[in-house]
Amino acid sequence: ALRVAAVAPVINAVLDPLFIFTLELGLPGAAWATTLANGIGLAAGLWVVGRGRLALRPVPGMWAPRQALAAQILRVGVPGSLEHTVRTVATFSLLKILNGFGAVVVSAYTTTSVLIMALIFPGVALGQATASVVGQCLGAGRPERATRTGWLSAGLYAGFMVVLGVAFAGLAPHVVAVFDHNPAVVAEGTAQLRILAWCFPPLAVALVLGKAFGGAGTTLPAMASSAVAHVVYQLPLAWWLGERYGPTGAYWAMSSAFMLQGLLSTVLFVKLFGARVSRDPGGQQTVKGAPPRSETAGGRGH
Repeated sequence: ALRVAAVAPVINAVLDPLFIFTLELGLPGAAWATTLANGIGLAAGLWVVGRGRLALRPVPGMWAPRQALAAQILRVGVPGSLEHTVRTVATFSLLKILNGFGAVVVSAYTTTSVLIMALIFPGVALGQATASVVGQCLGAGRPERATRTGWLSAGLYAGFMVVLGVAFAGLAPHVVAVFDHNPAVVAEGTAQLRILAWCFPPLAVALVLGKAFGGAGTTLPAMASSAVAHVVYQLPLAWWLGERYGPTGAYWAMSSAFMLQGLLSTVLFVKLFGARVSRDPGGQQTVKGAPPRSETAGGRGH
């Protein structure tokens, strides 16, 4: 997966200067380079799958339309797409609110957003791994192991974010100054980063558990928690607190929105995975309606 994912960025990095400067195509050249790079990346992925060396192997008739399968894909994919749409709407709406406080606040927000995105990347990778393991455990009739996987991954990433939150809060002026040397931006970014550091652990929980939902084949809980926290809750509160306490109030609205998302994700995870787990008379954990563990794992429970 890493090799296939690296194809498009590497080719894009090679084609960009060639198309933009050597061929003198300018911005259209950058667009063509990106399009070609992603096309080659797609071809590389199809080639890897077509070799038949993975668990995912092409079989005759696999491209035939299947209404039930398409509906299942849409049930999983549409809420996931809407979640990204919700985040985009929330980000632009929040930026509009912060824009009323001036360029310094917007610059500070841009800086802290870059920092948070850098911290999210490890969580995305951990979340993807969690989704894979959760899906495998549920497929093997081991919902209790899927639940433990979700909690363990969320706990690991939350602990990591606690350490980084403390470090960023203490070193905030120096961290912000790496991206912007303007004293006013450094001061505003420091205040913002120290407030947002409080939300790092719940942000980690929300991110990892959101991926775990995907591994369980349901992306609606992650979309719902994101929409409630960042649109229904954050935007009105950011406007209201901003009107009364200035940008600091808006920062606390942002931070508390991630706290709410983490709480909602936790509640939904407990509800969803708790509903999947029942205890049989013998004391074994099974998926409701699934065959006994001996039938799903060769009678050994692994």
